[in-house]
Amino acid sequence: MRSRQTDLLKNQSPEKIKKVWLLARLTALAIFILLGLGIKIATILMKINNNWVNLALIVYLVIVILAIGVRLLAIPWEYYFHRYQVFDEYIAFQQGWFFRTTTYVPFLRIQHITVDQGPFLRMENLATITIHTAATEHQIAGLNYDEATRLRKQVMDKVRQVEKDV
Repeated sequence: MRSRQTDLLKNQSPEKIKKVWLLARLTALAIFILLGLGIKIATILMKINNNWVNLALIVYLVIVILAIGVRLLAIPWEYYFHRYQVFDEYIAFQQGWFFRTTTYVPFLRIQHITVDQGPFLRMENLATITIHTAATEHQIAGLNYDEATRLRKQVMDKVRQVEKDV
């Protein structure tokens, strides 16, 4: 049975993914702020005292802080709408809290699956599973590592079964 676009899919990542997203976004904020400060230091060392440069740096920092601030505030909604579900003939991915997208990938189109862990995911024993097709890839971020490997095996078993039936 195919779910409607407005229905939420059944499976979610563990809540620990919110901590990972928070750490990743705070790290991005720190990097962008350090980049802005590095540019400011470079202008001082090169003795460039231009009001336009200073204004551009201020605008840059305000945009960075606002953009990442919105991303930080959006974590609860992003988590709520970040879902997936395995059906008999396809796997469905759902994301987006303002513009919600549900993507259905037939098992016949799946080429391979990877399970990845970055440093923040590894700290929480989480992983990202990436399902590759010929055209694109789809990710489920923040599954428990054991769940990610189990899901990978389940999907690959379904892919093999579909290939045998064709």
